[in-house]
Amino acid sequence: MRNNVRATVVATTASTATAVVLACLGAPAHADDVTVTPVQSGSFAGTDPVGVDVDASGGRWIVSNNAVRYFPVGSTTATKTIAGAATGFGYPNGVAVDADGSVHVIDGSNDAIRIFAPGANGDVAPERVITGASTGIVSLSGIDVDAAGYIHVADAGASAVSTFAPSASGNARPLHRIVGPRTQLSGVSGVVRRGSLLWVVSSEADAAVAFAYGSSGDAGPVSVLGGSRSRLNNPSALAFDGGGNLYVTNNDAARHVVVFAPSSDGNATPARVVRVASRPNGPNGVAVDPRRRVTLINISNSTTDVLPAVMTTAPSAPRSLRVSGTSRSRTRTVSWSTPAADGFTAVTGYDVRIMAGSKVVRSATRSATQRSYAVSRSALGKGKRVAMVRARNAKGAGAWAKLTFSVS
Repeated sequence: MRNNVRATVVATTASTATAVVLACLGAPAHADDVTVTPVQSGSFAGTDPVGVDVDASGGRWIVSNNAVRYFPVGSTTATKTIAGAATGFGYPNGVAVDADGSVHVIDGSNDAIRIFAPGANGDVAPERVITGASTGIVSLSGIDVDAAGYIHVADAGASAVSTFAPSASGNARPLHRIVGPRTQLSGVSGVVRRGSLLWVVSSEADAAVAFAYGSSGDAGPVSVLGGSRSRLNNPSALAFDGGGNLYVTNNDAARHVVVFAPSSDGNATPARVVRVASRPNGPNGVAVDPRRRVTLINISNSTTDVLPAVMTTAPSAPRSLRVSGTSRSRTRTVSWSTPAADGFTAVTGYDVRIMAGSKVVRSATRSATQRSYAVSRSALGKGKRVAMVRARNAKGAGAWAKLTFSVS
């Protein structure tokens, strides 16, 4: 998957999720807590969702009911389904899509990684299968394919993380395998590479653990994100958005997704804690698309939920700022185009100012669809003036676009 937007997943049992729900009822609310209503929701991906990933377009691959299905952006109808005897599936329980569109599926009951060609659909055989004693695989619980094509898998059965070469096939040995008491891994259930770090969910330690990429053996982590302030409770999966925010799912009644700002470490306070409306149990998988929409799968509720972006930013400066006419024109019109980046939420309006030095000569607001402002020469006075326009969204106001013009 491009842009380091990744997802890793692990199946949970209904009994485990119920126990966590009972333990966490009545948890206190915090200022950073938000309850979000999904923009898409239901059992459209199947009643047993155990794996999810997104491609560069934002389309979703979801593993459920012994099949891997593809849903284009905004759709609840699958346009591709990989399933049938030829696939070799025993119990597929995780998926990752690489930059070329190849679909990597972990098969938990067969201790295998099955790689399908881009565009695969129907009852098709994989191009390659990684399996055998040399792989060291015991019980796979998560998968990630990085931008260079290296395959990273979480192995719950061994409390280990393994990395395979992009072309690995058959009874291949991993290039790296992190395992041992110094790793602090316990109940491994998700993995994702972000830059020079390999992040892993350590469920039983209530933590997300990061290792220097390329580590092997009984390696100590370079970062352990966890503790009372982190609000991690039986985490199950993790993903990054393009801005480096880390999303970790909890099997928890009130804290479904905990989001950390880039470079968070130790007992860090999250930037956002998300609860999905009308969901009594926490999700077991997460993916974040290029528009920062969050897809959550929930085996306990038999649901798939797509949330709007929860980590928004102010918009960038408006583009193509212009002032019509000449210095002696009776009316000057300031016009502009939409920002290149809306901050992952809709632009709601614009602020306009005409400045003479530090003095505001004229100011106005415009709606999201109004992108011009006309003002008479007499109202402007004479001399150098600066037209300034900024966009606003629900997060706040963005940077000003500025253009100097003359009035005579």
